[in-house]
Amino acid sequence: MDSGRVSGRVGVNRLHGSYTVTGDMLEFSPAAATRMAGPPHLMDLESRFHQALQGEHTLRIETRLVLGDLVLVLEPDAIDDQPGD
Repeated sequence: MDSGRVSGRVGVNRLHGSYTVTGDMLEFSPAAATRMAGPPHLMDLESRFHQALQGEHTLRIETRLVLGDLVLVLEPDAIDDQPGD
């Protein structure tokens, strides 16, 4: 089992939390987020994202992350690749 931290911006707000990887299963803890209001379409995106993080997900590393019906495109320069991580 491996665990770590996750943080980023989703639509309008920033979030942070933790995750656990067991074999090929990925599970997120409930994430804390700022609570700024924004345009309805971005607030809907944030709501869908937080719902998608719930539960366990099969982990497969690609350039996109699929969480239920939500697909996130990962940008290589956004990945923190520091020595010792």
